[in-house]
Amino acid sequence: MRRLWLAMVMLGLAGGAAAAPLLRTTDFIPTATRTGFSGFEGSVPFPGFDATHTEGGIATRAVNAVVWTGFVGWGGEGNRAWYHDGGSFGFTRITMADGSDFEEIGFLIGHGNGGTFGRYVYDLRLNGAPVLFGTHDGTNGQYLGFSGGGFDEVRVIGAGEAFAPGLVGLLDVSGGSFQAVALDSIEVRVTAVPAPPSLAILGAGLLGLRLARRRPRG
Repeated sequence: MRRLWLAMVMLGLAGGAAAAPLLRTTDFIPTATRTGFSGFEGSVPFPGFDATHTEGGIATRAVNAVVWTGFVGWGGEGNRAWYHDGGSFGFTRITMADGSDFEEIGFLIGHGNGGTFGRYVYDLRLNGAPVLFGTHDGTNGQYLGFSGGGFDEVRVIGAGEAFAPGLVGLLDVSGGSFQAVALDSIEVRVTAVPAPPSLAILGAGLLGLRLARRRPRG
């Protein structure tokens, strides 16, 4: 019985319970710890339909939408930002170009529908499976981010008060609602590769379980 208990403890240390990422609404990633940044300043003015922009190791893609990179009046920084031109029924997808998992990500988010109010729908995924989905009612041009890791993709849409009531439900992040999301200044930290000691603990735990099951009763 003692061996079984010890094996379960080792497995817990190696894996642990997966916690959902946390929503952040203020800048929480120190510039010195960034592993990637995309400000869109080097992008072409009109990427076009289903365009992808890669900068700082971050791939930003418009899915079923037309985007361009010249409108910053919603609250973007510099001379260019990522904006769904004239609105769309698509969404923006953010990943690391090399497929790495995110540890932390943050960005400025807004829309071109006018006014200061913004409703944003986010859909975080890992290997295509949903991890965290929700909506956030905030301001046009605010900071939005996620910490805690466990995801490799962020999907977002956004709109102002006139179109926000329709932005509900998971289908909307796949292109079900009219919206005009805008993004700028994407900063990230990626997940480090697990250290060998963690793998060793996992192996020891599995071995302990095997020995505990084979131990004769009596």
